[in-house]
Amino acid sequence: MQPVQQQLIDLQVKVSKILGLAFIFSIVWVAGIGSCAAFLLGVYALRLIKGSSEKIAGVGMAWWCIIAGAIGTAIMPFILFGK
Repeated sequence: MQPVQQQLIDLQVKVSKILGLAFIFSIVWVAGIGSCAAFLLGVYALRLIKGSSEKIAGVGMAWWCIIAGAIGTAIMPFILFGK
């Protein structure tokens, strides 16, 4: 296998692990911390994908984590402190 192909495979594995963790955090709210982590990991994964000229998969999952994380983070103060 050529070095460039191996680098893409390694990057795909890394992004897949990041997005798997971010997806779990987006579902498990954990007092808003999970939502913040999902958002940040989603942004990081999306930057890795864009940096590879989108040669690796995961854009949809990254956006899911960003959106779900942002929503969870935005409603956190209302759930914790609001009535």
